[in-house]
Amino acid sequence: MNQLLSDEGSIMDTHITFVLDSSGSMSAIREDTIGGFNTFLEEQQDEDGAATVSLIDFNTTVEITYRGMAIEGAENLTAETYTPGGKTALFDAIVTGIDDTTAFLSGIEAADRPDNVIVVVLTDGKENASETPQETVREHIETKQDDHDWEFLFIGANQDAALTAEGVGIDRQHSLNMDHSGEGTRSAYKSTSERISEYRETGETDGYTDEDRRRQDESSNKTGNYTTPSHLQLPTKSKMGLSLPHVSIPAETRDRIQEIAADSEPLIVSISDIHGYLDTAKSALQTLEDHPEYDPVVTADEDGTIHWAGNDYVLVFNGDLVDRGPDNDAVLELAGRLLEEAPPGRVRLTLGNHEGMIITPDVLPFDRWYSANVPKSVRRSYLEWLTNGAVVAAYEGLQRNVCPRRSTRAVRCSGGERRPR
Repeated sequence: MNQLLSDEGSIMDTHITFVLDSSGSMSAIREDTIGGFNTFLEEQQDEDGAATVSLIDFNTTVEITYRGMAIEGAENLTAETYTPGGKTALFDAIVTGIDDTTAFLSGIEAADRPDNVIVVVLTDGKENASETPQETVREHIETKQDDHDWEFLFIGANQDAALTAEGVGIDRQHSLNMDHSGEGTRSAYKSTSERISEYRETGETDGYTDEDRRRQDESSNKTGNYTTPSHLQLPTKSKMGLSLPHVSIPAETRDRIQEIAADSEPLIVSISDIHGYLDTAKSALQTLEDHPEYDPVVTADEDGTIHWAGNDYVLVFNGDLVDRGPDNDAVLELAGRLLEEAPPGRVRLTLGNHEGMIITPDVLPFDRWYSANVPKSVRRSYLEWLTNGAVVAAYEGLQRNVCPRRSTRAVRCSGGERRPR
């Protein structure tokens, strides 16, 4: 085996190039990406033999974070160095990773180059920003596989990872569908570390295993947690008529929406259950930046502030903006900013039960929640949204009185009885 001596005299027999997505939609799994990558480095540092690693970071553009660092000295990701935003220049990133790895290896004497080279690609979105055509990516990968025995692993969320991998010349067995959640992300890094450890020991890998895929299935089948409390529904082409389903719209706002309908057929984008998680809300709102068929709903400043993008959408915040998460004030500020920036009728807020607690804290007395303890200025702002028609009811009205279950005070329940909450 050809081997390279590092400055300390240890043997490098493997080079790893990691091509990592940092587009806007990765914000939802940012912390787990940082933790997963750093754990991956730690595990590889504990392996026998020596290795070097390169890190390629990409969103709308591609950045070589570091090249050919000895694994024991490779830099961890931090909140300062990993900052998701922008689109997904996947093809540009893969070709950059291959070309830069080739340049790195070319700078090493032939007798000292490592036998083992593996490229890992992790993305949570499809290509939507590259200048490089897919066929060029495929040619690069197939050349390295056939002529130089490089290995490739592809991890993809929010897509058919096997289909994407095969489209660029990577065997489907070497692809992994990653659940877009904290647990799915951590499991993907664990599986990848295991596959690379196997590769460093044997010089071969058969790709991801049934156990790797089972972990992802378990992650995607879990429900009832709040690690990813918001979701973005894929927009459906629909003519905007007098009202959204089950939404009562004030007459003044109805007139504004009719004006929109006369000129265009906007897509309806609905996001629900943000529950005070600002970063996840931003990620959901920015999801369409990574979609090849749709324009973005919002844009982001360099400091991450979200703004209305001015495209042909109606954005519906479908209830429960607040409570549970740490960023309730910031979420309300985000919604208010989009209401101000968008044309009339383009941003709608429907009334969830947690917004109900903002308006009537004495009727829905969930004392531990943010909504029941907001400052008067916040309650006043929300009431102004309501009276101005920005907030609408997503139902005709409660058919019975609410009976909270955990209260020290008595409330009147449907049927007239009283029971303690």
